[in-house]
Amino acid sequence: MRHRPARLRRPTPDPSDRAVRRAAAFLALPVALALGAAACLTEGLTHSPAGPAPSSASSASSGPAQSSGPAQSSGPAASLPAAPAGSAGVGPVLAAGRLPAAPHQLDADLRLAAALDAAFASPAVARWPACAEVDDHGVAVYARGAGAALIPASNLKLLTATAALDRLGPDATFTTEAAVAARADAKGVVAGPLYLIGGGDPLLSTDDYRASQHQWTESAEPVTHLAALADGVKAAGITRVGGLIAVDSRYDGQRTVASWASSYLADGEISPVGPLEVDDGTVVAGRRRVPAADPAAAAASAFAALLAARGVAVAGPVEHAPGPLAPIAVATVASPPLTTVIGEMLRESDNLAAEMLVKELGFRFGGAGTWAAGTAVVHDTLAAGGIPLDGVVQVDGSGLDRQDRVPCRTLAAIVAAGTLEPELPVAARCGTLVGRLVGQPAGGRLVAKTGSLAGVVALSGAVSAAALAAQPCPPAGAAPAPVTFAVLLNGTPSIAAGESVADHLADLLAIYAGGA
Repeated sequence: MRHRPARLRRPTPDPSDRAVRRAAAFLALPVALALGAAACLTEGLTHSPAGPAPSSASSASSGPAQSSGPAQSSGPAASLPAAPAGSAGVGPVLAAGRLPAAPHQLDADLRLAAALDAAFASPAVARWPACAEVDDHGVAVYARGAGAALIPASNLKLLTATAALDRLGPDATFTTEAAVAARADAKGVVAGPLYLIGGGDPLLSTDDYRASQHQWTESAEPVTHLAALADGVKAAGITRVGGLIAVDSRYDGQRTVASWASSYLADGEISPVGPLEVDDGTVVAGRRRVPAADPAAAAASAFAALLAARGVAVAGPVEHAPGPLAPIAVATVASPPLTTVIGEMLRESDNLAAEMLVKELGFRFGGAGTWAAGTAVVHDTLAAGGIPLDGVVQVDGSGLDRQDRVPCRTLAAIVAAGTLEPELPVAARCGTLVGRLVGQPAGGRLVAKTGSLAGVVALSGAVSAAALAAQPCPPAGAAPAPVTFAVLLNGTPSIAAGESVADHLADLLAIYAGGA
């Protein structure tokens, strides 16, 4: 997977683009000032905020079910409609960085603002607390309540991913270790147990796990093969061990956030969080997979079966217990690079991976593998990178918690940096967007992080002027898209209603990015 250096500050406009706009400034400035004067008389230079963030108790529903928002076309639209006089979208267009633009670009900005305003003003949407920001080459061309801190759902993963890439580095890996307290004898027999020591790898899996996943494009995602660790034990000459102990002391013993809904575990949204998770911390129960009550113990059982299949006898208990004071490594297996881990987490919205990354950040840089330490590291890292954090409240790493709050301004700054763009789902192609925007203007052109909870829908990413390559998904080597955006919708009557509106907004952005 591609990875650009982790630069958290917003990129400046491309020099060649600046030159064109400077060359056009003499002609554009009178037009811009005239448009600005007209707009100031009617709407002012900025949009009013969408309203305060909803409380966690009230955000699940805003009242009776309503229609799902503006009607979507059945195929690509030719262009955005002309902006009416006094469009509220004038304000952001006339930001200082936008004045040198050619008149046709200012007109496009006005038409985009008018179209977005109309979408947000529709009866189905106007009551929802919402925010949005659109940037073109790092310059804000539209903002609506961008400073309002709303529930971000899985868009919170963008904060976690950015901090992890910055602090750990794109090539960082997570190592799972098989170790002993005393070396084997000449016949390969270990008197004591073999220890399976977790190192925070979210992708550690048995060989048939991915094939059993059928949501989105999970079955195509990479894994760390637990079987490779068993092969390493066999290759080390081990023939018999006196038991197998799973060790997950890297993080603290808190496995869930106290304020998470109890249904998250029951519904398989996440498993108990620790540093030793195999198959996403799940086990087979009947015909389906469910979160394991003790993921470390489940990992030990899976590993014992792999050892037995290779002729390594496990003659003792298989259990979850503390590790030795001075472990002697027998074999190790490393995860794919962090960019690969981040890609899987963002494309498939992997909640467990996000929580493990937060605890890993706490373990390495915050003094303890806890949610409190990890989220503090995320905050400090983003602040040091210049990301605006006013209003941000981060309780976990994935966005499952309804106490999480993030403004669109923060999300817009992160996606505008471009660091995460290569790892995001592609509309109508892969990840959580595989079934959305099919046959629409944004299909194959939009890359974005999705998010949803009861009453919450989020979408933040980038739009290209032309369709991206179909394979691989996301395509390697694609140039960063100049048009980036963030949208948060709270208080939606249903997830489907919110996604319908978000997809309509995405199509408007795709038409704008295409120059129509």
